[in-house]
Amino acid sequence: MAGDQAELRRVFELFDRDGDGRITREELTESLERLGMPVQGEELAATIARIDANGDGCVDMDEFAEL
Repeated sequence: MAGDQAELRRVFELFDRDGDGRITREELTESLERLGMPVQGEELAATIARIDANGDGCVDMDEFAEL
């Protein structure tokens, strides 16, 4: 389990380009495009809204872990 959490943290940090502890819509878009998985704006907004528990428009580590 600890290894899984560490791996999840590493992936989160790759997406969190500025290291502020939150993945913005822009960071998520760029990261997915780099992975060859472009997502349309509406689909991305719906995904963020679904997992954004605190309603700040970003994805934090706890929310990311729910993906």
